[in-house]
Amino acid sequence: MENALERCIPSWAMNIKPKIAVIGVGGAGCAAVNHIYWTEDDLDTIAINTDQTSLGKIGAHQKICLYSHVLQKETERSPELGRLSALAHTSEITNIIRGHDIVFVIAGMGGGTGTGAAPVVAEISSRLGMITFGMAIMPFSVEDKEAIAREGLRRLRSAAPMTVAIDNDILIEKAPRASVPDVFEMVNAGIHDYINQKAKKVTEVFLEQLIDLEMEVGNLYYEWPATDLDMIRILFP
Repeated sequence: MENALERCIPSWAMNIKPKIAVIGVGGAGCAAVNHIYWTEDDLDTIAINTDQTSLGKIGAHQKICLYSHVLQKETERSPELGRLSALAHTSEITNIIRGHDIVFVIAGMGGGTGTGAAPVVAEISSRLGMITFGMAIMPFSVEDKEAIAREGLRRLRSAAPMTVAIDNDILIEKAPRASVPDVFEMVNAGIHDYINQKAKKVTEVFLEQLIDLEMEVGNLYYEWPATDLDMIRILFP
């Protein structure tokens, strides 16, 4: 597929690529962004959190701290406070997303910031016309956050229908001897692979449409002279 597509791509389009933003919201989302920041050059990384200390330890191209002048406190386990703090930063989030073609919103479900703020970020991205993917990291069952996490997932999917859920319990089942840090590393690596796969697929579709457009424009170009001559004969017989 790739070789065949490359043979069809016009030379002027070879360097055209969609601009992609990966946005981590909350602790788990920012950890995923940190992983991508240090291992990927072609993606814009954005970290959004209410914990300024934690945010300072994250590697990302751009950062937004939500709570400092909005609520004067962290969201703890309140998704509603996370939602309100994101809404208060709507202009800042909009400006940082604008200009991208594809946006991935990553967040852990069950806490305050990721659960409450991620749907707001995804909604802003969708409203701007970006191709928006959501990635919801579901909590371990022993954390007793299932109800909050499920509601957060529902809201994220409402804002970004192309949302996938990553179940930590399934990873534990597949790697029973793995430590919790190892599981988190597996999650981050899996997220990175998923983003690259989806970005590649969207790019291929974009280039296919570009090729179709060039062919259509080319056909019109060859049709126009004859049409113009016909019009001249009609106007000046």
